[in-house]
Amino acid sequence: AGSLFASKMDAIRRQTLQLFMAKPCMSEKVLADEFQKISGGRGSLEGVKDAINERIRGMKLEIRRTTWDQDGTPYWVLATSRGIENVDIGTSLEPREVAFVKHLIQKIIKKNGKVSEADALYMTDYPKDARISGSAGRSVLRYLRREYILSLKEEKRSTDHYVIGPRGQLELFDIISGDEHATKCFVCSHHCIHGYTCSTPGCGRRLHIHCYQRLGRSGRNVKCTKGCRQVFVPKKGKNQGAEDDEDEDEQEQENMDEEPQEE
Repeated sequence: AGSLFASKMDAIRRQTLQLFMAKPCMSEKVLADEFQKISGGRGSLEGVKDAINERIRGMKLEIRRTTWDQDGTPYWVLATSRGIENVDIGTSLEPREVAFVKHLIQKIIKKNGKVSEADALYMTDYPKDARISGSAGRSVLRYLRREYILSLKEEKRSTDHYVIGPRGQLELFDIISGDEHATKCFVCSHHCIHGYTCSTPGCGRRLHIHCYQRLGRSGRNVKCTKGCRQVFVPKKGKNQGAEDDEDEDEQEQENMDEEPQEE
């Protein structure tokens, strides 16, 4: 009986890894449904994840959980620690494309976490060794969306924007961490690329929109606990060192009390 159980668990681990190889980024809800089909209720996802990670860390791979900046949705990602050159497990980007992606991510961070396609492909902003053709740039953007490195955020009252996707938050950690414009949310301590900035002069502490929403629904004032220690009031207008217009910021303010979007 013991060997039969072990054999079934090995099959569950193998099929779960195959699932992640086919779908390297899944929302927690999608993964839970898929794992139920695989396991039939036997074994825990956490336990299976830990067992798989023991086997694949030697390949610089690891299954990890992250919370997406944009809406607070939890995702599970088969992530690599080898850097942007290897974000696609099957193939690699060309060196000039890698340079383009690195500078694109820095541009997204600088502009409060989002850029339009036109802005992303405006090659004059990039150093010469990171400039690629418009068609090549669009191909790279499609690839980054397909791999959940970037996501396309649809805007109701303005141009759609590219944002860092849930997988990108893990795969591009070194780029994000090393950028002077990337700060951490003082509630969850994760990087806050897209969020609110404290309006108290000289403070500059930041907070995820979904963290602010969650605390606000509790009926308590949100205090800037690691900065000015005043009641946290989001700065209006161009509030994040970004080049957003006021209409976009007002739209975010209107959505503050809405529930985070789930897949």
